[in-house]
Amino acid sequence: PHIGNWELYNAFYAQTVGQLTALFKPPKQKAMARIIERVRMRYGNQMVPTTPRGLARLFKVLKQGGTVAVLPDQVPEVGLFVPFFGQATFTDRLAHRLALKSGATPVLVALIRNARGRFDVHYQPVPDLGQEDEVMALTALNAAVEALVRQYPTQYQWEYKRFKKQPTGLQDPYQGLREI
Repeated sequence: PHIGNWELYNAFYAQTVGQLTALFKPPKQKAMARIIERVRMRYGNQMVPTTPRGLARLFKVLKQGGTVAVLPDQVPEVGLFVPFFGQATFTDRLAHRLALKSGATPVLVALIRNARGRFDVHYQPVPDLGQEDEVMALTALNAAVEALVRQYPTQYQWEYKRFKKQPTGLQDPYQGLREI
């Protein structure tokens, strides 16, 4: 999730465990996309775009026993509303589909800065994400992310507009807010 230093975790994982394949939504600026991709791939990790071809690659990597990484708290184009901090929150279905189809045990990972200025790796399995019932699975995912955020609230990327898609009839809570 958008907590801790996930960019540094990519390098840590590659150097200590092996290659991971991560989903990547390139920014609109092509020069910036190239820089980000180069930095993320520096240690041997693979980046796949948020396209049907990229998603197929994630499933293939899992089927072959590899490791994939997605930020499950992205605001998707297609998803379901399930609770997150007591609010109906539009939640991406990809992590559930990956777990269900692959049989892999999903794990939330966060690289959290500690009081000494170093980083601690936190692993939190989310076994219920692989269950058949999609609403229950995504509710379990959001509950796990929420628990991590409650434990380390200062390290969550709060500026990420997680609640911008609302159920029909409810207003975007960010509407009218000024950027700082």
